[in-house]
Amino acid sequence: MPRLYELSDQYNALSGLLENSEVDQAEVLEELNAIEDQFNVKAENIGKLILSLAGDIAVIQTEEQRLATRKRGIEKHLNYMKAYLHQEMLATGNEKIEGEVLTISLRKNPDSVSVVDQDAIPEEFIRIIPATLQADKDKILRHFKSTGEIISGVDIIRDKKTLTIK
Repeated sequence: MPRLYELSDQYNALSGLLENSEVDQAEVLEELNAIEDQFNVKAENIGKLILSLAGDIAVIQTEEQRLATRKRGIEKHLNYMKAYLHQEMLATGNEKIEGEVLTISLRKNPDSVSVVDQDAIPEEFIRIIPATLQADKDKILRHFKSTGEIISGVDIIRDKKTLTIK
């Protein structure tokens, strides 16, 4: 069976012949009707395919939403379980557990900066972000590491630990 565009081309070519007085117009009209019938069947089938694909998209979107909701729930549970284990290991002072399958440990995070009072930080430790002034924590931390000086307006956090599972 010819493709839809081929039927369109044939239909247009035959339509052009109707203007020519040398051809049998009844025969051309009969062929045009036959092509139009084929065209209509083909177009209807394409329409059905379009509706089917649109339905597939709707089903996929619903499934994506369901999976996204499930993912958020699992992530929430994962974060809770990690925080729970972390809290209980800190509470018992147990920093490393070597099991048969995996090792769970608390390891020390690198030093970081917590801004306590933005206004008390010297200007040299402020970086300009368009429409916002923000403490340059990296620069403050480098300054602390090189000089040992804690500048005003910040605390240096040195005892925070992160849970790792290998």
